[in-house]
Amino acid sequence: MRYIKYMAAAGTAAAAALLEVLARKDVRDLFSKTSKMFMELYNEACELLLKKGAFVRSPTIAPLEKAEYLQSESFLSGLIGKHRPLTAIELAHISKNTETNSIGRTFVAGFSQTAKSPEVRKYMERGTEIAAKHETVFRQVLIEDGVPLPSTWDSTISQSIDAPFSDKLMMFQSNSLTAISVAGYGAAIGASLRKDLGGHYTRLVAEILQYANDGVKLMIENRWMEQPPQNVDREALRNRSV
Repeated sequence: MRYIKYMAAAGTAAAAALLEVLARKDVRDLFSKTSKMFMELYNEACELLLKKGAFVRSPTIAPLEKAEYLQSESFLSGLIGKHRPLTAIELAHISKNTETNSIGRTFVAGFSQTAKSPEVRKYMERGTEIAAKHETVFRQVLIEDGVPLPSTWDSTISQSIDAPFSDKLMMFQSNSLTAISVAGYGAAIGASLRKDLGGHYTRLVAEILQYANDGVKLMIENRWMEQPPQNVDREALRNRSV
């Protein structure tokens, strides 16, 4: 249910983001309905998780008594040294990205013990290490700010080595989770005013982009990736043999 909640939220964001680049009414209607469907699924998952006592809440902060305006550039903080407390939006992004890595780490850890291909198992093992590293970075930020740490998903991994999915589907799922992570880091960079946070996200997103690129190469080598629609290659047309 936590996974359904997570993917429903990602689906809602993806469908909504597509609306601003669409012109045709029928296609806009399609993605509007898709977004609504994902929102309904998300809310149903939240309600069931709350009912079962399994909903992991984000950290909270004390409400402000009145609006205040910044008077010093020290609010931005430096890359090193003492930093000001996290803002609500910074805390929200760190919590979300911590959960994203926890989910991703759990899934690729399970995939690493069930995949048939040695290359896929090795790729998933590498993903586990990267997600654990990123999760540690975000958890350290929360610890330094005195914020309670969210729970992990490690206990949900069984000892089974029987693959529930094909290696192709596992790779597709891994690449989807990686894409969601990249989008989450990008949104966090734009919303984080503390320079140290921007430094963390910039460094980590470069690592995860390289991991995603290697995943695409692995899928291409195994002929698991369908070529997406492309623009016309004018140079190829000009250089064609007569």
